[in-house]
Amino acid sequence: MEKRMRPVLPLILLSAIASGCAGLPATVPSSELSGYASLRPDCCCDNVHVFVLESPFDVLHFAGIPKLARAIEDMGFENVHYHDYYVDGNGEAVADRIRAVKSENPHSRVMLVGYSIATLAVEDAIASVERDGIWIDSAVYIDSFWYRKIRTGPRPQNCQHSLLLYRGGTLIPQGHPAVSVVGVDERNHLRVPLNKGSYETIVGEALRLPQSGCPCACHLQPLSESLPEPEATSESVSQDESLSEPEAAPAVEISGPVAELLDEEFKTE
Repeated sequence: MEKRMRPVLPLILLSAIASGCAGLPATVPSSELSGYASLRPDCCCDNVHVFVLESPFDVLHFAGIPKLARAIEDMGFENVHYHDYYVDGNGEAVADRIRAVKSENPHSRVMLVGYSIATLAVEDAIASVERDGIWIDSAVYIDSFWYRKIRTGPRPQNCQHSLLLYRGGTLIPQGHPAVSVVGVDERNHLRVPLNKGSYETIVGEALRLPQSGCPCACHLQPLSESLPEPEATSESVSQDESLSEPEAAPAVEISGPVAELLDEEFKTE
């Protein structure tokens, strides 16, 4: 714990400097999906666990990650786990929590959301549980410049859907299985998580997880088919045969407004 706490003061300074360019701290936008969420039985999200990972650099929470976690919880998800590196540990600590969840209920659905450099911990956690044959239902990578720079090797293949939320001009990481790329119409990195389009997309991703895994087997009304599709997708990557097959999951249709991905700097390489 002591070693993890040492960088806090300089990171506070860096966050304060960055916030001067960002304006006021981020606020949670309204969601067009809140009405849909209120119509579902409470049991529908009981087996869904959403892990929201804070960036170690944003110690003053200017990007609003704790607010994002609370907003997802307010949508009816009882099992939302906000993860602070300095309190809760690294990616292996996240993996241990996932193992505990799966040990209690093997049919639980798991969604990981990592902002900025916390995307490294997301990948570490997925790679760790891959060795145990555990599948992750969804992983959301939010606008990390360092992720592609640092992680150049093969990606874990035990994730049902990888969702990349990136601004124009930020290099998009490659090699994820079953990936969707969603452009974010935002210039400031600290405003990406609670950008209207980002928030709607994350909420839509979370709301889809219970549709084939509700404990009471109730029939949920599908999300609107009129919501826009992600503008750049790639085919699923073949999965390691040594892993146990996951439960059948519904087809993923990303919700929320998306930005144009036609900018040359934004295109995947």
